[in-house]
Amino acid sequence: MASLTDGRTRGLSRATQKSGELSEREREVLVRVARGETNRLIGDGMYISIHTVRAHVRSLMQKLNVANRVQAATYAFEHGLAGNGPSPLGERSGGVGSR
Repeated sequence: MASLTDGRTRGLSRATQKSGELSEREREVLVRVARGETNRLIGDGMYISIHTVRAHVRSLMQKLNVANRVQAATYAFEHGLAGNGPSPLGERSGGVGSR
C-alpha cells in the first residue's frame, strides 16, 4: 500500500513535468500573471503585442491544465515559479492593513 507521501511526490513530479513543458516566454508570462499584471502591462513589459500575450496565456493555461488566470497564478506560487520581484501594483495592492 502506497503512503500519502508517495502520492504527493508523484503529484509534484507531474507538476514539475508540466511546468517543464512551458517555453521560456510562457514562463515569463506566467510570472507576470502571478504578479497580477494585465495583458497590456505584460505586453508593454515584454515588448510584445497584447495578442501575443493572449496566445501565451492560453497556451500556458492549457499546458498546466488550469481554467483561469487565478489558477495559473496559484500554480506558479505553489511550484516556486512566481518569482519574487516587486509587484507592478506597488503599495496600492489593497491588501490587509493597507491604506
